Order: sequence, then C-alpha cells, then structure tokens
Amino acid sequence: EHFLRLQILDVAGIERRKDVHISRSASMADLKTRHLAEEIAQGWLPRCVFQGRALTDVESVGALPRGSFIQCYLQRPQVREVEPEFFLGWAVLTGSRHGSPPLCSRRQDLAFHSAFAAALAVVWGAYFADAAPFDAFACFALRFFSVLWVAVCVLDFCWPRGTIAT
Repeated sequence: EHFLRLQILDVAGIERRKDVHISRSASMADLKTRHLAEEIAQGWLPRCVFQGRALTDVESVGALPRGSFIQCYLQRPQVREVEPEFFLGWAVLTGSRHGSPPLCSRRQDLAFHSAFAAALAVVWGAYFADAAPFDAFACFALRFFSVLWVAVCVLDFCWPRGTIAT
C-alpha cells in the first residue's frame, strides 16, 4: 500500500483534500478511476500535478515518494462547437459544404442594404464634391466596400435561399 494526499480543485476554486491508499504498482489512471470516479462520471477531466509537473496516466504511483502531495485539477472537456460560416458566398467559391443559409429575413436584408446604400451614397457624394480629403487608403476603402456591398447584394437578393453552400 502506498499513501498519497490529494488536493482536488475544480474550475470554481472549490478545494477538498483526500488521503488515499493505493498499490505501488497502480498507474495514475488507476488512481483517477478509483478515487475520482464520481467526478469523472459527472464529466470532469482530472489533471494531476506533482511538484509542478503534470503526471501522465501511464506513470506508476510507486515512482512518487510515500506521502506525496498531488494536486488534481478538475476541468470540463473542451467542446469545440462548429460555427456556421458567415461568408457564405466565399464558402461557395471555395467549394465548402459546411455553410448554412442566413437566418435573417428578406425584410432585414432590405433594411441593411438600404442603410448601407445610403451611407455609401453620402460618402461617394463627399468624394465627388471634394476628393482632396480622401487619401489613398480612404479611396481604396470606399471602392472596396462598394464592390463588397454589390457582391453581398447579389448573394442576398439574386441567389435563391437555401442553395448557398449546400
């Protein structure tokens, strides 16, 4: 029998201590399954550390000195959620099949494009009235966003709903 002291910490900072007795031939995975079974059943992932070094599941408990103080950090598994592609037009051009149709209505599209067209009209009017305040970057940005707006208009109004990136 090998005696160890566990300090168990979860992400909320709740700490508890537990004295355990386990066979010297047991692995860290055995220690976790025997003494942290309830936490593992709740979906926690235990990470054990001894003197600042992460312990792997295959390491032997017998390699640790008797009475060692082991910190066990409980973490929730990292779940990577698949985000919908926001630039569906680009998704079509790249051949992606992961896109989904936008969730906004035609009324929202119309309101957005009307406001954007009004803003572009004001800026283009200012440019044609006096081009001097517009440096190279401002001219580039004006042209870029104008072309981009036309491309988005085509995708929103000319492309049938539900056919983009399917």
